[in-house]
Amino acid sequence: MSAVPRTVLGLARVPLDLSGAAAWGRPAVTARCGLPAPGPSVAPCLAVDGVDWLLDLQHADVRFLTFGRSPALEVVVPHRYPRTSATSALVDLAPVARALPRTGSGCQGTDPT
Repeated sequence: MSAVPRTVLGLARVPLDLSGAAAWGRPAVTARCGLPAPGPSVAPCLAVDGVDWLLDLQHADVRFLTFGRSPALEVVVPHRYPRTSATSALVDLAPVARALPRTGSGCQGTDPT
């Protein structure tokens, strides 16, 4: 988490009293590291700025989880932000995700480099 940016989606970082996590704005866009790496999944997978992410749209908030990296990084973008800008949070957080060790080839059909 040492690579977390000062802003995500143009929102300033806010204090968060939780190890391995960071937040920006109100309602907070959150990033949480140290989750178990997901196994094979039928969830949509997308590559953003060199990182593969599983996408969870089952809830009002948009949830992303790194795929092919361990530990995993979870990013949650609250439903009050436009869904069309949710992947921009992934671009802002790509340095954090790329710092995580790669454990697999990522999304099927993407270039692992």
